[in-house]
Amino acid sequence: MVTTLFGPEHDALREVVRRWVERDAGAHAAEWEQARAWPREALTAIGAQGWLGTVAAESHGGDPIAAVAMWEELGRLRSAGVVHDLLAQAHASAILAEVGADAAIVDSALAGTHAVTIIGGPFTVTATDHPHQVTVSGQRKAVPNAAWADAAIIVTRAATDGSAGPQMVYVPANGEGWSAPKVSQPYGRRAGQVGDLTLDNAQATVLARGETVTAVMGPQHTRWRLNHAAATVAAAWRTWEDAKDYALQREAFGRPIATFQVNRHALADMAADLTAARSLVHDTLHRYVNGTLTAGETAALRLYVDRVTLAAANRCLQLHGGFGYTMEYDVQRAWRDAAHLRNDEGGREHLSHEVVGALESARG
Repeated sequence: MVTTLFGPEHDALREVVRRWVERDAGAHAAEWEQARAWPREALTAIGAQGWLGTVAAESHGGDPIAAVAMWEELGRLRSAGVVHDLLAQAHASAILAEVGADAAIVDSALAGTHAVTIIGGPFTVTATDHPHQVTVSGQRKAVPNAAWADAAIIVTRAATDGSAGPQMVYVPANGEGWSAPKVSQPYGRRAGQVGDLTLDNAQATVLARGETVTAVMGPQHTRWRLNHAAATVAAAWRTWEDAKDYALQREAFGRPIATFQVNRHALADMAADLTAARSLVHDTLHRYVNGTLTAGETAALRLYVDRVTLAAANRCLQLHGGFGYTMEYDVQRAWRDAAHLRNDEGGREHLSHEVVGALESARG
């Protein structure tokens, strides 16, 4: 697809990431899925490349266009669990840098030697005698990167310790009150280091409060959705390519099933939908870079991409017939991942409410 967004430097980045996906990680993706875990060495290998820093604000060395180009390649890894962990690591690292966290922690997070996750939700923050120290209690299930995390960044929508506005705290995993066992029977994202995080009066350090939290998390949330959508669409294209190849070699009545009109039309319809989804990602990125993005548009992006990619995974599964449900073919993994990832950010209902709310506000 031709677009004016990406220049030679972005194409060069794509090539490097693609080689890593196809040659290094790609050789182990099926093994990681079977083991339901991926190794820390792979995270540090990515950190050593400097890729995690692309998602940061431009003032901190990030490049939103390069980030989307990178996630479009990483999304083809055939393991949404690994990709989602990497998204959490990259964005948590960027947030640490943007709020001015300790430089050693920021550097190690970007290098992948310090695993960090980022969580928002109903956590209770309680003040202590020290102005920058608090305790945190709460629970979230299926948190990416949590099972091996060295720390978590917790973002609350409103302060619960008597201070004004939202706040952001840093909770180290080696303190009391931290529990993040790996999800034992994951439905999707099987290779990911997904954990059910419970904090029980865990000691934490305040990173930011009030308007500072809003100023950092607003743009970061937008970039998260852009990168997530880019990776999700890329994964769906990979599944489409696999389904096309299968349909070309699988025969029925003496000829490939790809020659039957119903299957040709199914492949064409999926390709059209995925092309539109990728175009929407690029258009949303273009408006973000130009400062013309309006409220609700990234929620609409996620809503559309989630619907299209799950529909494509469903149709690719059907093209495989009964074989699609066996572990022999990757399409079963792609379908489970697509169904599971749409629950990110509260799922369809939350995104729909955000889109409608933005439209109502725009009409005044």
